[in-house]
Amino acid sequence: MASNTLSVGSNNMVFGFGTNTKSDSEETALLSQLRKMSLILKHLTITPLPSDRVALNRGIACFEEMEPLFIQYGRSMRRKLNSTSPVCRLPPELLAELLLVACHDYLHWKPLEYVPHRGSAATRSLTTPLFLGSICTTWREIVWSNSRFWTSFSLEVSVTRSAAQACLLEEWIARTNNQTLSIVLSMEDEERNSIYDEPDDGGIIHVLASHAGQWGEIDFKVPLNWYSALEGTSASYLPNLSRAIIRLLNDEDSTYEPVTLFQLAPQLREVHLHGLSLPEVQVPYHQIEHFEGDCLTIQDCIEIISQCPKLRECNFSALQSPDEGHTVTAQGLVSLIITYTRGLQIVSLFSRLTSPSLQEVHISTSSRGTPFPLSSLISLVTRSTCNLTRLELHHFDREGQDLRIYLQHLPALIHLCLEMPVFFNDPVTPTLNENLDITSILEIDLARSPPILLHLQTFHYAGFVSNTFSYEKLADVLKQRWSVILTSEVDGSKPVQRLQSFSCDFIDFSAPSGAADIRLRALLEDGMCIHIKNSCWNEIWTKAEHYYH
Repeated sequence: MASNTLSVGSNNMVFGFGTNTKSDSEETALLSQLRKMSLILKHLTITPLPSDRVALNRGIACFEEMEPLFIQYGRSMRRKLNSTSPVCRLPPELLAELLLVACHDYLHWKPLEYVPHRGSAATRSLTTPLFLGSICTTWREIVWSNSRFWTSFSLEVSVTRSAAQACLLEEWIARTNNQTLSIVLSMEDEERNSIYDEPDDGGIIHVLASHAGQWGEIDFKVPLNWYSALEGTSASYLPNLSRAIIRLLNDEDSTYEPVTLFQLAPQLREVHLHGLSLPEVQVPYHQIEHFEGDCLTIQDCIEIISQCPKLRECNFSALQSPDEGHTVTAQGLVSLIITYTRGLQIVSLFSRLTSPSLQEVHISTSSRGTPFPLSSLISLVTRSTCNLTRLELHHFDREGQDLRIYLQHLPALIHLCLEMPVFFNDPVTPTLNENLDITSILEIDLARSPPILLHLQTFHYAGFVSNTFSYEKLADVLKQRWSVILTSEVDGSKPVQRLQSFSCDFIDFSAPSGAADIRLRALLEDGMCIHIKNSCWNEIWTKAEHYYH
């Protein structure tokens, strides 16, 4: 259809239709109506207003009839304008992928794990599929018809809106096309008090239970009686559940029967228990490969390791009761993480554990508590005859020994992270770091038997440094580890590895020289990843920032 114009009244308002309209016949009819109305409008603008009521009412009706036509025409022009945007010319499949990226943070959001202040404010800051569907018809058709937009959701239960939430939840899940779901379900304490005794079986619980076969990953922080309500439904069998995070509401008394909801979950491999003891939750431990728990006793930890023959990754936090538990061997355990625990509890657990496959250890003791003695870790490694490749220690005690004495028992280390808490008014803190010379740790000394850290590729340290530390010596050592001139096989089997990343947050009261600055920058330019921060002088070298301030 050729381009058309429409002049309305004395203001000479011009509207044009192109040839790429969505429906030429509809626009032709609309154009015809607008032309007829424009004649009436033109007549009214060049003649005096009528004085009788009949003529006035006719004119008002005419304007009221024209208003939706102009609105409709304006929307047509807006759609035509939007169609010229490059993003609208993309194939629907590619546009769908871009929209999935736009709402990636929502689809993969773990608010109870990673967002410090969860709640509606945090939720609103994320791009949801509902928001994308409200932009335009094209986007809505793509989002509404693609099940990948709807397989993840986070819901914070509200007593006042629970019925509406249940309806929205049912509509949301209906768009998933029976795909596996990732669910985050939480409840604030004030909401818990209103529905703690009588959960609404016809609301959210009913919707969740009716789709239990789709559960893939769940993160629940709800009253314990919700699990009891779910156990009597179709949720008693969870064929696709692979990951379960179970959290106890704050200050809730665990007076209910043990949670048995997850016993029939043949695909369950990862379990997190937060605020719950081992007897309070029953899961198929014989198939668990990843376990996380807090506030457990040493006996609980030993029982978990004993009952999980396939266990590969274990994360314990805030352990209690150091004088309980028998010895146990974890044949398949690869990664062990212990955080927010006193050194005495860690020693108690390590003394009872043997793990031949252990490769990664991460220990973070309470900053104000008793530090973790390195000798207990070395005893575990020696007893297990394992090849530890990754080690991260926060607040450790060398017990007056040179750190290199401990590190010689860890010849396979690839990644090493050492952090010490710093309290300037605490005389004990500098003592723990006394004679801790990081340059002597990293230096390749073939005269030493055996040489240490020959395979180290990444290193991080935070805390005080010894009085003998100098930036010039550090530049020498980093140059040596980066150049790796020693290409021959030092230990008879493997060559020395290049140190690729060095990161330090010093508490040091000396200023680096200009020569050391130049040499460190030369390593940066050569490609070594370096981040050095002096907390007292506020001086930084980084690979991203080639300046000194």
